[in-house]
Amino acid sequence: MLGFNFYEMAQLREILEEHFAARSSQYLKSLMSNCNLQDQLNLNYNCPPKEFVEIFLAEATTTYNYNGDGKQLNLIIFLKYFKFKVVDDEQEFIENLIAKSSQRENLESPLRRKDYNDLLAKNRQAKPQITSRVEAVRIDKEVIVGYDLETLAPEFTQRVGYEGIFTFTISGYDTTILQDYIIERMLRDLKHKTERPNRKIDVRLYPSDILTGGQIIESKLKNCNQCQNILDLFLPETCLDIVLVIWLYNIPETNREQMESVAIEFCEKSRLEVDSYINKKSRSFVIIFAHVGFEHPINGLTSLTIPKEFETTSLLQWFRGYCPSSANVFFGQRRFKRYS
Repeated sequence: MLGFNFYEMAQLREILEEHFAARSSQYLKSLMSNCNLQDQLNLNYNCPPKEFVEIFLAEATTTYNYNGDGKQLNLIIFLKYFKFKVVDDEQEFIENLIAKSSQRENLESPLRRKDYNDLLAKNRQAKPQITSRVEAVRIDKEVIVGYDLETLAPEFTQRVGYEGIFTFTISGYDTTILQDYIIERMLRDLKHKTERPNRKIDVRLYPSDILTGGQIIESKLKNCNQCQNILDLFLPETCLDIVLVIWLYNIPETNREQMESVAIEFCEKSRLEVDSYINKKSRSFVIIFAHVGFEHPINGLTSLTIPKEFETTSLLQWFRGYCPSSANVFFGQRRFKRYS
């Protein structure tokens, strides 16, 4: 049994997803091999990062292996090696998880468990049990999404219009910051400007996808049942703006010209098929190419400036007032600290 709470597992998922998103399948295999886990876990190294993390955690939290410290959970064996791959604040968090797991293992040994149960029974007899209800903490997402971004926000709202096709590129090394903060802010600012609702659609491309050619984005849209062609995204006819976010993960330098060709071809086809259709219908089609793990401007697309670091002092002052523990403050802080 791990004994990690919800917030700790959520933080660990974020750290792993962020680290794995910018890595190749060969790197992931080597990582598991260096932990002596390559034969212990049933993993698909070619699946998307979020899916890989879920499979990895499911496997690593239910299987055990032997190392110099005796029988240990595979996740703990992995974390003891992985902690040296991350920045200081994340390393401290992982070390706390390892220590917590070790304490729980000691507590759950047969002898310690009997001692603990005997002590608990004596305390229950000595005084009545008092239970208290801990209220769930609701973090105001609007406060976080609306924070900072003095450069990006006006740059985006000046470029995007009330009608037509608008294309952008952004880049960063933290998927969580890009997805849950930067793009969420863009969606909110678009809605405030046009005073219309919008719908976000995600397409995820990996190095192997780029090699398949210019139709890959449409193929991905078809595979996830979003449409049969680009024009289908605007059916039925309602005053709804479409925001298509195309995630590009860890595209190597050698494939970036092909990536740029795929992006330009898709944007040009979108203009031919969609521009005349949405003309005079007060609808916008916003296409965002989000580069994860690298930077590469695309000719003809507006590159938005993402802060290299965030000033988090005032946000953390607000955050501490709503979080029940320092662990949860870390959960919020690590989304902004050392963004790239």
